[in-house]
Amino acid sequence: MRRRHQFWMGIWFAGIMGCGPSAEEIAEAKAQERLDEVRDEFTKDPAKFLMDSGTRPGFALVTWQKLIDADCDFEKIPIWTPYEAKILAQMPYVMRGHPISEPMKSFFRADAEWYKPRESKNRSSPSQKELQCSKKLRNLEEQIVSSREPVPEEARFRFLQDPQAFQTWFQWGSSRTSNPYVSPAVQPLVSLYLQTIRVPSVKQANQVLRKAQKGEAFDTLATRIDTESTDDPAALYGLLDSMKELHDLEPEWRAALKDLRIGDTAGPFTTDNGWVVVQIVDRKESGWIWAADGVACRNPEDGTERQCSSYTMRCPDIPEGQRAIHAPCAGFLHETLFFFEPDPISETDSPTETTSAEAVVENP
Repeated sequence: MRRRHQFWMGIWFAGIMGCGPSAEEIAEAKAQERLDEVRDEFTKDPAKFLMDSGTRPGFALVTWQKLIDADCDFEKIPIWTPYEAKILAQMPYVMRGHPISEPMKSFFRADAEWYKPRESKNRSSPSQKELQCSKKLRNLEEQIVSSREPVPEEARFRFLQDPQAFQTWFQWGSSRTSNPYVSPAVQPLVSLYLQTIRVPSVKQANQVLRKAQKGEAFDTLATRIDTESTDDPAALYGLLDSMKELHDLEPEWRAALKDLRIGDTAGPFTTDNGWVVVQIVDRKESGWIWAADGVACRNPEDGTERQCSSYTMRCPDIPEGQRAIHAPCAGFLHETLFFFEPDPISETDSPTETTSAEAVVENP
């Protein structure tokens, strides 16, 4: 404002001295005035300015604005993971162009179009309200971290890079009045390339397993057994190849295979189509997985409780030279829903028959 006033005073003084301003000087004065107005608008409310600027604001900025509008009340805008808290705590500084290091730099460059580091002389200071909210978020992050098992630094780094993970966690928890996650755990995302021999009986499976463990080549043990239903793919036995994520396997399989090395065999496992023996052909860690059970729900019919949901965030490794947007995290919410049907004979509204349905929701 002071610069603007001084400039126009110079123009006025030049006029009364008999040498009016040139067209270039007038154009420069108008451009400077507009620049000062823009600076004033940005300084007054950076979040609103960036959201109205015509660029993609990003989910973190939109969430920050909601939090500020709610006076940083976590009951109104709940935050349940340390990753959300850490990212949002940076907002008062990131909006004003303060330099940030990885993984925050990768996050904001992927999440929005407006982040650009500024020289210190061009950076304004956050408001007192923003500073208080940022401190409150940092305290929340520390509380959550201290209450849970330590997370490998590589996993933490990966989660903080990804706008998709931030958005999914916020959407999962936004309607909850209490923490929806029970004992979240972080593990490597393990991919297994398996060879599987399927046979009709457990006796045959044990024979295959013993021979494989004695060193006989796995592929030579595979046989194809003729069956009556040759058109049924499930009736084909022998050697099968597949690539599996360890976390996707049944608990029995997961427990048996999680510590095996390449070349090891395990089994027999029962399936709908026979018995199987498995050999690990290749094994690699290809990212990180965050998983948590959801809160329990109660069946009003008999009072029993069960886990009604589970949450999984899978974050693959980011290829060299690329960013998180090229290999984004994917969130999966598995829910079991109870449907209660009233007894048509009963005159009460008490449920008498219970059925359940399971659904897996993949967050975009």
